[in-house]
Amino acid sequence: MKVELINKWGHIRKLLFFSNRISLLNYLIKYPKLYYITSGHGFSEMFYDKKISKQLSQSASFLPDGKMSVIMGFIYTGKLFNQIPGWHITSDLLDYANNNSLRVFILGGDTQTHKLLKSKCENLSIKVDYGHYQVSSDFSQLIVDINLFNPDIILVALGAPKQEIVSTIISENMSGKLILPIGIAINMYLGIEKTVPQFFKVLGLAWLHRFYLSPMKMFPRIISIIKYVFKSISYYSFIRKNTI
Repeated sequence: MKVELINKWGHIRKLLFFSNRISLLNYLIKYPKLYYITSGHGFSEMFYDKKISKQLSQSASFLPDGKMSVIMGFIYTGKLFNQIPGWHITSDLLDYANNNSLRVFILGGDTQTHKLLKSKCENLSIKVDYGHYQVSSDFSQLIVDINLFNPDIILVALGAPKQEIVSTIISENMSGKLILPIGIAINMYLGIEKTVPQFFKVLGLAWLHRFYLSPMKMFPRIISIIKYVFKSISYYSFIRKNTI
């Protein structure tokens, strides 16, 4: 199901909801392009940070990830949607790519990530760029390298919101490629990063587990989400009137 929302600067944001992981994977394979995987933190940025909102592609759809995204979808549409975690999207995609001997370009990570991924996915053709890019960086050589490798899938692991903006820049210089900003999903797939225990998932408290593991990293995000929820109260009527 697709829902289109208009934020307060007039930018249209397309949210794609799927009933299960198989239908989502099939859709991504059938329609390769740029997608954003957004958490509750991502929602707060795409609606309330004007600079970030302007830098994101207007044609890219968002794949909601996390309970907060489900809650926001319910607030804005009055409907409950299934939650498909971003790391599930990444793991399903990598398994599919491995089974079909696809070419995958990864921007971000380190030598350990590359080594473990090559060991786990023996059928993959992988190229990893370990560059430490900023939004203001010159991406011309990177784009040349990607085009020369000619991947089927491009995964960007630079951390939000930088990875979304960099993914947008890459997408503007190529077509027919599946591009996903994925955060730490590859490390979760490889077991480097701990996945959230089922107990926290069921209660919708995955954020609390991540806060326990990385309090300095998660605290600013939690604050931004809390602010977003309160702002949404006054913003709610506008969104409901501007949902396509």
